[in-house]
Amino acid sequence: MNEPTHLPPFGYPSVANYVNTCFSIVDEIDTDVYLTLNEYGIIGHDFGFGPFYNLVTNLLQNNAPIDYIGLQGREPRTDWIPATEIWASLEAYSQLGLPIHVTELTWPSYPIPITNSWMKGLWNEERQAEYAVRYYKTCFSHPNVEGIVWWGLWDGVGWVQNGNLIDDNFEPKEVYTRLNNLINHEWHTEGEITTNDNGEIEFSGFYGIYDINIPTYGFNFEIDAKKGQTNEFSIIII
Repeated sequence: MNEPTHLPPFGYPSVANYVNTCFSIVDEIDTDVYLTLNEYGIIGHDFGFGPFYNLVTNLLQNNAPIDYIGLQGREPRTDWIPATEIWASLEAYSQLGLPIHVTELTWPSYPIPITNSWMKGLWNEERQAEYAVRYYKTCFSHPNVEGIVWWGLWDGVGWVQNGNLIDDNFEPKEVYTRLNNLINHEWHTEGEITTNDNGEIEFSGFYGIYDINIPTYGFNFEIDAKKGQTNEFSIIII
């Protein structure tokens, strides 16, 4: 459910009651659906005392089937939020005991003043890319963040003017190049390894989905290494 603190209660006693009713209905229909509340103006502005925090707290106290919290990161869209304030918001919302998805990330790349930050001057493509990398790294490093969601692909359309990953001519912008390098190269684990005499291997790598290939036996399969855990898998070859 998107931006619930900006919704009317639609005839219900409160927005909390409306959200809980909707979520309960969906949960009864399909228990495999992931249910989330997503709100803007939170990161860098709400450190655990705002309307959205209070709403989620109320819902959890009434056993609403919420799977994770969505925190939008692009309002006010000209803000360059310091990493310490991003972290403080993530820490506050982690106290609710739910995983966090940081959503709707997009910032301008046209010359408009940067606001509310130690960084001064105008936005441009280089600064858009720099801020995106800083933001992604901060969120990625937080143990309770399970997802980061960019908003907007092409500058020809979009909620934020020139706030997307590719320009009007469908050419990759600096933000595209740097996020691609970060996600698909820097945050990437790849290699070959041989088991010990007991058939065991141990390695440190980034969390996520691993494609495993055992060429001797022609086996190909996937494992999911969870964030912040010691992941153990048993592979039995018969």
